[in-house]
Amino acid sequence: MPRQQGHDHRRMLVEQHLAMLWPHYVNIVLGLWLLTSPFALGYLAEFVPNASALRVMEERGLPSFEWRNVAMTWSDLASGALIVLFGVLSASPSRRFPWAQWAAAVVGFWLLFAPLVFWTPLPAAYANNTVVGTLVIAFAVLVPMMPGMSMRGMMGGPDIPPGWNYTPSSWLQRLPIAALAVIGILISRYLTAYQLGHIDRAWDPFFGEGTMRIITSDVSRA
Repeated sequence: MPRQQGHDHRRMLVEQHLAMLWPHYVNIVLGLWLLTSPFALGYLAEFVPNASALRVMEERGLPSFEWRNVAMTWSDLASGALIVLFGVLSASPSRRFPWAQWAAAVVGFWLLFAPLVFWTPLPAAYANNTVVGTLVIAFAVLVPMMPGMSMRGMMGGPDIPPGWNYTPSSWLQRLPIAALAVIGILISRYLTAYQLGHIDRAWDPFFGEGTMRIITSDVSRA
């Protein structure tokens, strides 16, 4: 009986996997876009730095703009090829490569950090990697079922702890936390855009010039 149950479980995982192949196809398309985006967005075009980009380069002692643009180009090309490869493996009908989903998510995380590692002077590259990296992570492990878990296990009803009359882990309870996390990510990417020299000022509706004073004082000590 246990062997039969194990066989049924594996068959259920494969059936659920086949019903959720579209996120992996979306990742393949995102990988193909990443392969073409350096040329479509002009990563290697003649770069004319603005005052903010020159300020960051002088303060940080960064390599030339040309070197950083080439580094971002190769990063996107390599990342795009890996996302396509892992997307194809993740969409395997037999679900023989469950690790490929996590590998695609790792590449997505790299896309979020690559503009910071290379201090890209290109706002288009920064925005492109932010959007594509976030989507790749979502379509690799968040939208489809995670490797090793069944859809029933992921979507099953949460338990109510003893002494509670509601569950603290329901989606209604999770949504505010998720919304705050998204807002935090957007704020951090916005402030990073200032640090990279993509915008001239960091606007703050709550603390006015306080944020600018903190950011510029940190830069001056670096």
